[in-house]
Amino acid sequence: MAKRYSRQEFLDRLRNEIKRGKPLVMTGAGNGIAAKFIEQGGVDIIGIYNTGYFRMQGYGSLAGMLPMADANELVFQSARKEILPFGALGASGRWLLVLTTLLVFLQLMIGATMRHQHAGLAIPDFPLAYGKLWPAMDSDAIATYNARRIETTAANPITAAQVGLQMAHRLLALMILVSVGTVAWRTRRTQQEIGLWLRRLASLWLGLILFQIVLGAWTVWSGKAADVATAHVLVGALSLVTGTLGCIIAFRRSAGPVEATALAAASFDDARGNSFPGNPAAVLNQT
Repeated sequence: MAKRYSRQEFLDRLRNEIKRGKPLVMTGAGNGIAAKFIEQGGVDIIGIYNTGYFRMQGYGSLAGMLPMADANELVFQSARKEILPFGALGASGRWLLVLTTLLVFLQLMIGATMRHQHAGLAIPDFPLAYGKLWPAMDSDAIATYNARRIETTAANPITAAQVGLQMAHRLLALMILVSVGTVAWRTRRTQQEIGLWLRRLASLWLGLILFQIVLGAWTVWSGKAADVATAHVLVGALSLVTGTLGCIIAFRRSAGPVEATALAAASFDDARGNSFPGNPAAVLNQT
């Protein structure tokens, strides 16, 4: 359920903006996509009007003054069904967050498979792979790799599948970095309370992924040193937990600008009364 703000919280938020020397900006929204970008622009108040709804349906503003619908109910239903569902990330952003978290999980599974197959050093160099962007994986190339490994480290022979698994691990790491970076970028401008939590969490997530990549490279360079490899596994687990927590937060009902959220969270009978703390009219009358 959307957060209900008290009258004092409502006033404190706006007064803090005034103390900072910033103007209070109110912008009208007729549909969810407009509200999404208005919110990302950092406005203080999103106004919802029955005329805006009618304009989005192709009617003129005069329709809002005609006996075509219950104007008050239309405003509340627009807020509840069209405005509030657009949270800090939007629907596409939330599903991007879910997809990225699943990619992290898949990456951990690939890493576990590599450990159980002792294929962690199937490719002994980084960022290249046997001196190339993509290593040769034919039987002659694999025989050459194994001869080199046995001569230098007495390592167990590797297979083409293990080399491919290592490359998949590296490519997936790049995909995760881009995806987490996109999530962090999409949360950086939101002003919602949930969005602020997501912004901090996404920044932490991006930091963990960058650190994870460094640890992965260090694991290769150190010859899979036990302490480095253990840290690599630990940070990977923390990255999965962070992504999962982000999904939980993102799919909570959005807490947007206080006026629209407070009104839509209440019943019509409560919200239209002056006793309701989120009623803008009541707030203005008592200021």
